[in-house]
Order: sequence, then structure tokens, then C-alpha cells
Amino acid sequence: ATVTPQNNAEFDVLRGTIVGLARSYEGVSEMNNPQLIEQWLRQSGANPATVTTPWCAAFVNSVVKGCGLDGPTIGPASVNAWRHWGKATSTPLPGDIAIWNKNGWSHVGIVAESDGVRVKVISGNYSAKVTITGWEANSGFIFRTF
Repeated sequence: ATVTPQNNAEFDVLRGTIVGLARSYEGVSEMNNPQLIEQWLRQSGANPATVTTPWCAAFVNSVVKGCGLDGPTIGPASVNAWRHWGKATSTPLPGDIAIWNKNGWSHVGIVAESDGVRVKVISGNYSAKVTITGWEANSGFIFRTF
């Protein structure tokens, strides 16, 4: 089952819950908490047997599920699965999903802040940890909302 907000106030609460949960993991890394990352990978249907397994999508899936939403039905540990999740949006809000390709590198995270020009994104497996980074909103992102 998935949460279905009924009005803007409920959407705002859900957005805050998503960002709050994602921020609570800031600093979790492959070095200091590999068991948690393995749990996220297992929950997403990925094999955590190797430290080379990308885990950014598994992090996003864990946060989304932890807030009562369903992730992608097929391949939630894959960045590509998130390209089709929810609905496309060109005006990202906190709690939305940010997917990008840059120089052959695919990544997914959760929008923490957005002013329409810049976004701050919380993502896993960025320099082997959960971190918040700032980007130009028009720098190759696809944004998805619930």
C-alpha cells in the first residue's frame, strides 16, 4: 500500500518527512555502516555481496518506502527504474526525486531544497557515503514527483 495525500498540507508534510528521513542518514558510509547499506540493497532486491554494488537507488528506495510510498515495482535498486517512477516535473520541490546523467555517470537522489535555479540533493553512494550536494537545476536532471 502507498500513502495518498489528500491535499496540499498533507503533501507538504510528506515532503518534509521524506527530506527529514533522508537527512537523518547524512554521513552514513561504506566504511562506518556497511550493514545498513547492505540492508538497503537487499530491500531493493539487489545483491549486496560486493562493495562495488552501486547503492544510490537503494538509498532512495529505502527512504521512499520508509515514508509509506512505493518505489518502482521493477528494479528499485537501478537508477533507470526511477526515471519512470511517479510523474515528471520541471519544478522540483523538496522530497522529489532527482535523476541525472553526467559524463556517462548515472545517479539518483532526493531533492532537499530548490529555489528553481539551484537544487540541493541528498544521495547515497556519492563519494561512498550519504551526502548533500548543490547543483544547477538545469544541469542534466530529470525530476520525478509522487
